[in-house]
Amino acid sequence: MNHFRQLAAVSISLIAVAVAEAGTPRLSRIVPAGGQRGTTIEVMLQGRYLEKPEEVLVYEPGITVESVELVEGNVEFRGYRGRVESGAGVRVKLKIADDCPLGVHGMRLRTAAGISEYQRFNVGPFATVEEDERSPRDGRNDKRESAQTVPANSTVLGRMIEPTDVDTFRVEAKQGQRLSAEIEAVRLGVDQGIPDLHLSVLDADGKRLIAADDSALFLQDPVVSLVAPKDGMYFVEVRHATYSANGDVYRLHVGTFARPTGLYPAGGPAGKELSVRVLGDPKGEWTQPVTLPTAETSRDFRFVAVDAESNVPAPTPNTLRVSPFENVLEAEPNDSVEAVASQSATSLPIAFNGIIEKSGDVDCF
Repeated sequence: MNHFRQLAAVSISLIAVAVAEAGTPRLSRIVPAGGQRGTTIEVMLQGRYLEKPEEVLVYEPGITVESVELVEGNVEFRGYRGRVESGAGVRVKLKIADDCPLGVHGMRLRTAAGISEYQRFNVGPFATVEEDERSPRDGRNDKRESAQTVPANSTVLGRMIEPTDVDTFRVEAKQGQRLSAEIEAVRLGVDQGIPDLHLSVLDADGKRLIAADDSALFLQDPVVSLVAPKDGMYFVEVRHATYSANGDVYRLHVGTFARPTGLYPAGGPAGKELSVRVLGDPKGEWTQPVTLPTAETSRDFRFVAVDAESNVPAPTPNTLRVSPFENVLEAEPNDSVEAVASQSATSLPIAFNGIIEKSGDVDCF
């Protein structure tokens, strides 16, 4: 009898867990995975068990949710026509403020049954352009001859439709003008594995001017930036690094914006003004002042580099650390303890800042 009761208790527990798991909303992705600030946009939340949606939770300021609506049956959305199964889609209208912080904004969907996992929505400064992936007969955008023309300082919403897909975009640049390109794929956080895309820029003759597979700044999201050697058309090429794409979606930013790969110092004292050296741009470094938030507000600050000539912002921010400590910047020569022995001692706690500028460099404080 006791054995029967134990089995019954275990069976009931397993059923309860299965029912609870089946009812928990599972948010797989947001389509599209980003938008331009200062606009109102409709997005589709895709996943499972999304019935009875009640609220979209947004964790950073700058985005207002205007409507939430369950979608099922035959649907037409941003060029997609097909059937959405019950509980697999929710249409959401988002208003993105003019001053919305650039970068990642976290979202969750709350339904009558629970709260979904966190997914990312990326806010950028540029107008968005849908990739025009035409049929092979019409000439897909996989070659320079059939490349899709996009305006400078725009964001392309693209997708690798097959393992060997190559997406090619045509953009005009003037001699001496900066030409930058940046991919957001890994940072979109979709659940199709980890995208590994390759990015390159070619001139009008097909000569490869610059290419990147990964980047120190964004890991498997590549960035490239160069100074255009002459007036004319340039081609930005996106493909999978090993020609094994799996429906990977991406946001490609292309234009004249600066794409710094480093900042110095890497952070500063909370609530204070900081003079930041912007590093890694092909036109040289510059200094940009910024006032950091208070420690109670944030431990990280989204620093957006702005090109002084064109006033065009970078499409995504670099990160500055917000510290409760004052800064001390390295003073060369400081390659040994003896070299800094005569320097004035600093009181702890303190934040030391330096740059390892060459192989074998040592910084002492």
